[in-house]
Amino acid sequence: MFKAIGMNSEDIKNQFGFFIKAFQYGVPPHAGIAFGLDRIIMILSNSESIRETIAFPKNAKGKSLMEEAPAFASENVLEEYGISVKDNK
Repeated sequence: MFKAIGMNSEDIKNQFGFFIKAFQYGVPPHAGIAFGLDRIIMILSNSESIRETIAFPKNAKGKSLMEEAPAFASENVLEEYGISVKDNK
């Protein structure tokens, strides 16, 4: 799919490597339909934070260790969204 929309192998690996690697172990049985199970379990278990029940929680600094996000964005992506990065040096 990624190659069909014009992405090269390096971009696919940089932006979706975690996702591709996960699919090597099989696709999820829920077919992409999310029921908010993590939130329901949080409520039923009287947990104080959804991080205690969510499958891929962010750490306290807002980083996702599984997806390595936030991550570097290529010049093409920044240009596509009209974002410029200024160096404060």
